[in-house]
Amino acid sequence: MAKLLREFDKAGIETELFEESRYTPNPWRAEPMSREYLKNILQRDREITRQVLEDIERETVGYISPDAKKDIDKEISKIQK
Repeated sequence: MAKLLREFDKAGIETELFEESRYTPNPWRAEPMSREYLKNILQRDREITRQVLEDIERETVGYISPDAKKDIDKEISKIQK
C-alpha cells in the first residue's frame, strides 16, 4: 500500500485513504485515514513481525545468533520496501 501511494505521489495522482470499520450490528462505515496513521500501522506490523521471528529463534535455538539476526533484518527490510 505504501509503495502504491509513493508511486501515485510521483505521478502527481491525488489520493485519499479511508478506513472501513463496523460495530456490529451496525452497517460498515468508511472514515478518512491519515497517511501518518497508515505509516504507524505499517511500522507496528514490522515491529510485530520482528518480535515473532526473534521469539521463534529463541524458542528453537535458545538465542539469536548473528546469522539469524542478519536473516531477520533482511526479512524486515524486504517488508519495508
